[in-house]
Amino acid sequence: MILALACAEPPSDVDPEPPVDEVVAPPAVDEPPPDEPEPDEPEPPDPLAGLTDDVTSGLGSPRRLDDRTGARVRNAIRARIGTRPTLITSRHYVRDDGSTVSVSTFVGSYIERCVTAGTPREECLIGQGLGALATEQSECNFGGVARVDIGPPRRERDGDEREGDVRATLVEPIGLGEICAFEVESLALRDEDRDGEPEIILGYAWSDLRRTETDPAVVDEGSVRLILDGQLHEQARLTVRFYHHPTEGDGGDRNLVSQLRFVPRAGRRDIALDVIDWLSNECPESDPPRGRGEVCDLQQRTALYRYAPDEDRWIAPEDAP
Repeated sequence: MILALACAEPPSDVDPEPPVDEVVAPPAVDEPPPDEPEPDEPEPPDPLAGLTDDVTSGLGSPRRLDDRTGARVRNAIRARIGTRPTLITSRHYVRDDGSTVSVSTFVGSYIERCVTAGTPREECLIGQGLGALATEQSECNFGGVARVDIGPPRRERDGDEREGDVRATLVEPIGLGEICAFEVESLALRDEDRDGEPEIILGYAWSDLRRTETDPAVVDEGSVRLILDGQLHEQARLTVRFYHHPTEGDGGDRNLVSQLRFVPRAGRRDIALDVIDWLSNECPESDPPRGRGEVCDLQQRTALYRYAPDEDRWIAPEDAP
């Protein structure tokens, strides 16, 4: 009885499993093609495109300003401004013959400059009139930019190698006797006017002082973009930001902001400043927030600085900020 059950056929209503090699794949089903990604939106043009072009002519290879050369640069500047400068930012280049070019920004002390010139310190703390109040404050300083060229090392008869001579020192003080603070925002060397020679482009912030009924106070402050040629001759001075704080008997505060863009013309580049400025003293006290709207004498305009190749500079328009 047991053997009969073991050899019995499977029930007829149960299908046997097919062999593995005979398993039939399910019929293919047509699938819809995958969705194609939508094309990326084109990026808007960069209004500051072209502001970071590399230097185009032979100043040499950029290098780090080492301590020894930095000391020589400071001494060369000190001989011109009458006080020890503190270097802020430098662009240093070395040529194949070992000669160097260093373009540096610096700050200097009014008080030290005055005392170094032989004036008693107490007299150095006496202002010389309106606009020179900064010289009375020991914490105030002025700024500037300098270019120092040092010749290649030379070999003496005894076989020793000597440092090269300082061939040229060019210094452009900024705000001397007028401003109380000078802060470097950027320094670059590049061909700004497309004449094949690099310009020095310096961005800096400044503030000045005036006497109030109690203490000196900051009245004006702003930011400037200064363009100089390789010999530190000014090519353009662009006011990027300005703010006037009201004082006793003065008008209200004035605000000005601008954005710079280049306008190609005849292979060169004009400079356009899109300017917004407003006088918030024109706003009635009941008009919040102050400094907005036509009632606040809001002005929007574009100041175009046209490049003059014969003069190698940008001509400021009459409505330049």
